[in-house]
Amino acid sequence: MKLLFLGCLLGIATAVDATVPDQRQALQKISEINWLTENYPPYNYRENEVITGLSVDVLMAMFKVLKIDKSPQDLTIYPWARSYRHLLNTSGTALFSTTYTPERLKLFKFVGPIMPVHISVIAKKDKGLSISHIEDLNALYVGAVRKDIGEQLLKKHGVNKSAIETRSYAKNIIKMLKADRLDAIAYDEKIAKYHFKILGMDFNNYHRAYLLARSEIGFAFHKDTDQAVIELLQRTLNQLRSDGTLQRIKDKYSVAIE
Repeated sequence: MKLLFLGCLLGIATAVDATVPDQRQALQKISEINWLTENYPPYNYRENEVITGLSVDVLMAMFKVLKIDKSPQDLTIYPWARSYRHLLNTSGTALFSTTYTPERLKLFKFVGPIMPVHISVIAKKDKGLSISHIEDLNALYVGAVRKDIGEQLLKKHGVNKSAIETRSYAKNIIKMLKADRLDAIAYDEKIAKYHFKILGMDFNNYHRAYLLARSEIGFAFHKDTDQAVIELLQRTLNQLRSDGTLQRIKDKYSVAIE
């Protein structure tokens, strides 16, 4: 999949002028957004009862530029399927980190991107799985997080429902893979590596058996979100990219995302 890099299209902001009526209204709307996330380390996750991660740090840096008084305590963390359903059906909501796809670009508005991602079918090396065509997955049992990009891509490419097993949390499908209850999982490679480490598993014993998509992650918003809100947030993110803040945040998590 071609990288869906949209952030550079909207220009770079050098300042936020809260005295301008349109910006003042946009700032008020941003402060009222219900910000949803999931346990998706190292981008966003709960640690010691605090929601943290690379994407959380980026959002907090954007709030700082915009002088919006919000902290990680103002975020809500749900299983992905619940958050995704809420974003689809409820105005005034945002969800991160969300992978760009052509289908999602029709459903939501996006601010980003933050990071590139590789959504892959991951399997044990010693199983010797050779997947040349997407149809080969129909002969396997592949795990995915419910409503996650992995499941959506499998279904988009025509993989039979009977070949897909979903769970609410990534740790569950990874444990099933380890126990040979699954042949493979469909998931973001960086996030998989992070979960493997947490679970005491050596990722070197696993490999990419098939690449489903290359894309980017960013912040997704309900389709009715005011375009002025999207443009202000995008300019702010571009400013963080331009002044080096975004790279410094990425460097902070470099060990986790290698």
